[in-house]
Amino acid sequence: MAEKWKPSLAEVLSLVLRLETGDWTRLGAFGRRQATKNATATRPWRRADR
Repeated sequence: MAEKWKPSLAEVLSLVLRLETGDWTRLGAFGRRQATKNATATRPWRRADR
């Protein structure tokens, strides 16, 4: 599913910003650690950020 989904640059940026400033922040250290652990596997375009 993730392979076929080709979001635009604006969509990716807005999605990342919403996640960074929203749910992941409220989840705390554990939530952020899980998110960064899965970042390269599920979201290859975030590899440079993490």
